[in-house]
Order: sequence, then C-alpha cells, then structure tokens
Amino acid sequence: MKQLLRFGWMMAASLLLLLPFGLKAQSGNPNTGHYAVRVIGLTAADRDALQQDLKGRNDLKLVFACIPAGVLVFASQAESKQVVEQRALPLLEAKAHRSRIEELTGGLADAEDACTQARNR
Repeated sequence: MKQLLRFGWMMAASLLLLLPFGLKAQSGNPNTGHYAVRVIGLTAADRDALQQDLKGRNDLKLVFACIPAGVLVFASQAESKQVVEQRALPLLEAKAHRSRIEELTGGLADAEDACTQARNR
C-alpha cells in the first residue's frame, strides 16, 4: 500500500512538472505568421487562381478569403509575418496591381471583421 501511495505521489509530481510544457505546446507557435491583405476588386476567379498557384506548396497557404470584402489571409507554420509577406506578395502582384493591395495590420481578426462588415452591408 505504501508503494502504491508513493507511486501516486511521484506521478502527481511528474504531471505538475510537465504541465507548463504541455500548456506552452498547446498555445501555438509564436513564430507562426499571418499576412492579411485587402485587394480592391478581388474576384472569385482571382482567389481561385491564387489557390491554384499555392496548390502543392508547403511554405505558404491561403487560410482565409472573403470575396465581398476583398480580404485574403496567408499563413505559414514556423515563419514570421515578414517571411509570409515576402512569399505571398509576388503571387498577389501577379494577379493584382500593387496599388490595389492594402495590408491589414490586425491579421486574421481584422480580416474576419472586415468580412462580417462587408456581408452586413
């Protein structure tokens, strides 16, 4: 019985020691970057062309698109926002003139908000 109780205490202590590491892993990678833009005059065909260009790529994904607001959000695991921007911008500029592209500084949250506002008009 004493051994079982000792084993239980050791397991509880181990769990308490490992708990902060588990929470940190679940909180997401702090280096993950999102690059959100508004493209004036964005069409479904533009979005589809971008998705086609991204097909098969591991380094960049289109994670959110809202045609009514002209909003696109690109992301890449374990990369900074600047790296995501450097990868996404050439693809965007091939589809839309630079003057039509405006960065949304709030990232995904701003993109979703802009989409909601556009749909409510």
